[in-house]
Amino acid sequence: MKSIHKLIIAISISMGALVTSCQKLDIPPTNIFTPDIIFGSEAGVKSFLATIYRGLPIEDFKYRPDQGFKTGGNDWENFFNSASVTGEEVGPFGGMDIGGGFGYWPYGDIRNVNILIEELPKHADKLGQSNVDALLGEAHFLRAYYYFGLAKRYGGVPIVTTVQDPGAPLSELQVHRDKEEATWDFIGAELDLGYQMMNETNELGRANKYAAAALKSRAMLYAGTIAKYGSANFVDGQARAEGFAGIPADKANGYFTKAYDAAKLLEGHYSLYEKNSDKVQNYVDLFLKSESPENIFVKQYSIISGTAHSWDATMSPRYMTANALTRSYPTLDLVQRWGNLPVTNSDGTPKRFNDRAELMQGLEPRLLATVYFPGATLRGLTFDMQRGIYPSFSGTAAAEVAKPANSRSYILSGDTKTLYQGRMIIGFTGPWTEW
Repeated sequence: MKSIHKLIIAISISMGALVTSCQKLDIPPTNIFTPDIIFGSEAGVKSFLATIYRGLPIEDFKYRPDQGFKTGGNDWENFFNSASVTGEEVGPFGGMDIGGGFGYWPYGDIRNVNILIEELPKHADKLGQSNVDALLGEAHFLRAYYYFGLAKRYGGVPIVTTVQDPGAPLSELQVHRDKEEATWDFIGAELDLGYQMMNETNELGRANKYAAAALKSRAMLYAGTIAKYGSANFVDGQARAEGFAGIPADKANGYFTKAYDAAKLLEGHYSLYEKNSDKVQNYVDLFLKSESPENIFVKQYSIISGTAHSWDATMSPRYMTANALTRSYPTLDLVQRWGNLPVTNSDGTPKRFNDRAELMQGLEPRLLATVYFPGATLRGLTFDMQRGIYPSFSGTAAAEVAKPANSRSYILSGDTKTLYQGRMIIGFTGPWTEW
């Protein structure tokens, strides 16, 4: 009887606890952000926007053609060779295969923008109608940016403007591919909405209406160029024949006109940075000064938010990278876009300098602000880049370079400690021959 009595009491206690627990569980989940929480306050909307901005296809310090956009932290080992396929710089792995770059497919990010566009009007009572309108314009700008990244890679792509239900029939989820012309037209129309609805000013790191106009100018220039020159660059096939890749040539001027008109909208709102009388430093400052009147749309980087990049860590000279070598080597072709370097006399013989810094005399200021030359100084340190020494030199530079390597009269070294007549053979910041 005592056992039965205890059993009855235990069952009673358990049932009571179950009823009580059911009552307590009948509340909204505390670990899920509902639309009211996200879109019912300015802070929630900003948090959602930050995720969308972070994924924008801005091919910057965090982009590598064969691996896509690095949205993680300071992912330097997956980044440092992105410049090696631009044609302007070469890196230690410059011959890498970049075919994997065609894996960009940001429809998850586009879905987030579509959610934003659908949800914002439902919360106008809390956010204010004018604020909702401006945010909607910003959303259209962001959606256009994602499609811009797609159109550059593939031409025509599926245009999805609604939040798809994952449980819908497969036939509804399989959206057809739009033609390339329609894709660029969609991007232009989205940016028109952005310009019409967005504010003139916005906080740093976010776009305003003029950023939308600038992006439209850029996108329409792409489209016009594809139309005008595409016939020379496209391989004939079904995609081109049906208009999914390529734009009819007679549409080129229309796109160029749209690009021009969009650019005109920025007049009077931005100007050249001319605060520093030193033209070299002025060109540097226009990129680094947050108050630069040239800034139209600025992307911010932060270690805290996980949006840091590793440009300084991998592109700086050996002096500043814990004995590592820079991963960035500007090509001669890039340098000569500012003019030929004054390294030979009129008869083709090598010009002689008393000091490395003499090489830079008379060079274009924008070149000096872009590329560090031997003799340049940075933070009190001088670049001593030097690959070797010619003890003597006769004839023209071109003739000497044309000789087989084993018959040239230069001296090389695998380290900076080896000297020739008391002089360093290679510079501390220059290339070694050891590797």
